[in-house]
Amino acid sequence: MCLASLGDMVVPTFIGRVIDAMGVNDDEEVMKNIKIWVLFLSVGSVCTFINKIVFGYTCELIGTRIREDLFDKVIKKDIAFFDRTKTGDIISRISSDTLIVQEGLSTQVAMCIQLFIFGIVVLVIMFKISIVTTLVALALLVPGAATGPAYSKKNRDAQKDFQDAKSKANTVAEAQISNVRTVKAFAEERGSLKKFEEMNEAVYKVAQHKAQVWGWFMFFMKFFTTGALAGLILFVSSQVKNDKLSIGSVMAYMLYMQIVSRNIGEIANAW
Repeated sequence: MCLASLGDMVVPTFIGRVIDAMGVNDDEEVMKNIKIWVLFLSVGSVCTFINKIVFGYTCELIGTRIREDLFDKVIKKDIAFFDRTKTGDIISRISSDTLIVQEGLSTQVAMCIQLFIFGIVVLVIMFKISIVTTLVALALLVPGAATGPAYSKKNRDAQKDFQDAKSKANTVAEAQISNVRTVKAFAEERGSLKKFEEMNEAVYKVAQHKAQVWGWFMFFMKFFTTGALAGLILFVSSQVKNDKLSIGSVMAYMLYMQIVSRNIGEIANAW
């Protein structure tokens, strides 16, 4: 996983080195850095290929085990359980809910671990470029990072409401279809459609709330990260004037800053 991210980690560093070498017309240094860069990218590409295959197999294996365990528990329940629990609810739990658990235990956890490790390595590189600038950058990123926990809680609540609404809609659909002979015997197709439309509209309203939560989160993340980049540009401009940073170092630093900002947003979204 770490080796798969190797190519992405070194991109800003080598871009900065190439820019500095081009600034002094050192063609030999430019070609040297490009060759090393290509080597890192090649190793990272091969590791990414292996990582995606192994990770995909692992995720599907987890999902298979979860569905089998859940079905085993459900089928062993007594008749009273099936009398008080609607078939649509059970099917929804086996299909939709297990997928969410699978993603939570595999995709999201692995993504958070990868992004966390990637972020730590990037921060180490940033501190190596400039300790003072990195401390200023972290201070500017605090407001954006603070929106993550608030969004995570609201997103979990919205996701729960969404699953509940879908379960109710599935239950209505299952009840109408399973009793289709009765529905047609009394010419109640329009009534069945109306019942399903009401439940489907409820799902849509919950989905709208989910979209609003996501929209507000992206607004605050973009606002704070863009503001942080603007503030950082003002600070590094003074560093360049005082010959404390080169143009190549500034370019590499800004790219790493964007990576850290993106990682914060992706971790909050996955969490």
